[in-house]
Amino acid sequence: MQNISTYVQLELLHLVHDFPLLISIIYYATTFFIGSIFLILNQRFVPRIYQEYFSDFVLAFQACAITWENAVIRRAYGTLGFAAALLCTGIWIRCTCESTGNPIGNFVKYMKRKTTFANAFTKILLQMLAGQLSYNYANVWWYVELSEGHIWRSNQMTGCTSDLTVPLLIGLHVEGLGTLADVGLEVTSFKQLEKYGRFIRALCNVFITLAGVNYTGMYFNPANASAQTFGCHSNIEHILVYWIGPLLGCLLALHLTENSRKQTQHTKKVASRKGHGKRKVA
Repeated sequence: MQNISTYVQLELLHLVHDFPLLISIIYYATTFFIGSIFLILNQRFVPRIYQEYFSDFVLAFQACAITWENAVIRRAYGTLGFAAALLCTGIWIRCTCESTGNPIGNFVKYMKRKTTFANAFTKILLQMLAGQLSYNYANVWWYVELSEGHIWRSNQMTGCTSDLTVPLLIGLHVEGLGTLADVGLEVTSFKQLEKYGRFIRALCNVFITLAGVNYTGMYFNPANASAQTFGCHSNIEHILVYWIGPLLGCLLALHLTENSRKQTQHTKKVASRKGHGKRKVA
């Protein structure tokens, strides 16, 4: 019996070694499963007044936990594998979750006067806490060392490497522009294509991430960036690049989309008046 057990263990180790992608898939599936269970428990047992807070906490944890494994995929399978992981997880999150777990989303709600400052600030603090918890969660997987990628991650636990590879101002602009594009996509309606809107936004986010990942990590998610790189370099630089940059990008996106909305309404009014005038002449 012991020989059979040893044989099974060896076969499992060989399977893991030959197919490291399998471990990553199990990691993603487990993370999504845990998130789904907690969201269900939230709906059933948490008082309604606190449900939105707990939901934001769970979704932020899920988003950050996924990012840790995305780095493993990128190292093992390169840009193409990384892009595929971003697209698949992005579509899943957008199709099954009510938000992406990004503090910028709460900032947008506050700027649009859909929530109070205290409400938004509390949720952002919870999202930051969730980001830190995701690191402990990922550490459990790395400690077991089920794949070469997790062994690599485990060896990095004693150190901290910054994803900021460019000067401060360039990094600030990169994260700001990434957030500008992301928020612009979120608040834009695709009209006839709206049923494909989630897929379109997920696909666009892949290109946004790939465009800046070599410069800042292209997080455009302050909670995620803080969980991954806070303390790896100057804390002031971190705040400027990964918090101020996205906030400025968000403000610019809201300003541009609001101006576009007003311009569209003005154009429709002018066209309507002209059409009404022509009917009178006729």
